[in-house]
Amino acid sequence: MADCEVQKLTDEDVVDWRASRRMIHATAQKLTMKNYNDLKIGLGLLNIRSIMSKYEMVCDIIRGELDILVLTETWHGSSDEFAVRCAMPPGYKFVDYVRPHDPYHGGIIIYFKKEFIYKPVELPAVITFEAVAFKLRVNKSDFILLSIYKPGSVPPSPSFFSELANVLEVLSL
Repeated sequence: MADCEVQKLTDEDVVDWRASRRMIHATAQKLTMKNYNDLKIGLGLLNIRSIMSKYEMVCDIIRGELDILVLTETWHGSSDEFAVRCAMPPGYKFVDYVRPHDPYHGGIIIYFKKEFIYKPVELPAVITFEAVAFKLRVNKSDFILLSIYKPGSVPPSPSFFSELANVLEVLSL
């Protein structure tokens, strides 16, 4: 991966569109996963800290040759939000998780190419983190994509590890 300077964005940083776009691109680096049959998937992960004012930048990032983009801390209240829909370029779809007890905080959105066949995976209820998972079929290869976001700056507790083990057990069955 290329050397780059990574800076944390705040909502005030979004004022200068060009500078903000460069910083977000620096933090959303592309990871290419190689699988049997030389299957390549461009995968990105970004803690967006609210998609509401950054949906155009998210769309640009996805168009930058990503097959899948995972966003955490989206701060969206529903799947029908304008920003959620506008961030999705043509030829993509998404799955999401809205924090039920506190919408407009937390949240996960995963954008991926429409040509990928997917099936949501039902996960056990958790309280120490947010998670969304689905099975994905790409060119006859099967994957499980799990996105986890642990809110806060508190170190993981024994409850976190217990819940994580339960989620991983469900995915391994």
